[in-house]
Amino acid sequence: MNGLMEAIQTQVDPFYQPPVEISEKKNRLYVFQYPLNIMAAEMGLRPYAFFIGQTDPSRGWKVEGEMLTRWGDGDYTKSAEKPKLLEYVDVHEDILDHDIRMLMRKYGWVRELPEYPGYGSHEMVMHPSVKDWTTGLKQFLIETQKLDQYYKEHTAKYGYSPGKKKKKAKKKEDEMYRIPDRELLMDMCDEMLKKVAKDAKIYVIQDAHEQSDISNSGLVDATQRLEGIEGIEVVRFRDEDIVRSKLCKQIILAYK
Repeated sequence: MNGLMEAIQTQVDPFYQPPVEISEKKNRLYVFQYPLNIMAAEMGLRPYAFFIGQTDPSRGWKVEGEMLTRWGDGDYTKSAEKPKLLEYVDVHEDILDHDIRMLMRKYGWVRELPEYPGYGSHEMVMHPSVKDWTTGLKQFLIETQKLDQYYKEHTAKYGYSPGKKKKKAKKKEDEMYRIPDRELLMDMCDEMLKKVAKDAKIYVIQDAHEQSDISNSGLVDATQRLEGIEGIEVVRFRDEDIVRSKLCKQIILAYK
C-alpha cells in the first residue's frame, strides 16, 4: 500500500478503495441507473427501470465504489450526477446491447410506459409491475449468459457468430438490387428449394402495382417468361376478388 492510500484509509475513510480502471479490450454489457431515478422508483414515483449499455472499457471507464465516472471520450459529461453501476458482464464480441434489450421484452420490460409519458430513452427498459432491482438484474444476467453461450457455441461450430451472419445477410440484401436478374433468380430458387419438400406447392404472392415505378420489374418479367409452362400457373386478382370490406374495395378502386 502506498503512502497516500494509507493516509486516506487511516485518517479519512477506512473502507476507501481507489478507482478501478479497466484497460482490457472486452465487449462489456452493463446495467446502470442514476441515483435520483433509483430513489424515485423506490418511492413509487417512477417505474423500476435501468439502462442497458455497451462499451469497450479501454476507452477510459472507471468505477469509483458504486459509481461510474466520466468516460475518457466525454460520455456522461452532460449528466447532473454520476450513474450507479448495477451490474456488468463480459460477452462475445458480436453481441449488442440492443440484442439484450429485445430479449428482456419476454419478461415484460419495455422502452416506455403510457403512465409515465416522456420518461425513458432508447437504452432504457422499464417494467409496469416489477418492484425490485434484483428481479430485473437477474433476468438481464440470465438472458445475457444464454445469448453469450449460444454465440460461443455457434462460432466454435461454424467458424462465425450469428452476429456476423446477420451483418452478411443485411449486406447481401442491400446488394440484391445490383445483382443481374438471372443470377439473383438462381440464388433465390436455390435457397427456396432447399427448404421445401418434394412435390410441394409454392405460392409466390406480390402486388404488381407496387412495382409500377420500377423500369425492370422482376415480377412482371417472371410472369411473362414463366406463364404457360406446365406446372406453373399465374393467377391475377381483380377488384371483384376484394372481400375484406366495402370501404377497402372503394379505396383501392379510387387509386386504380
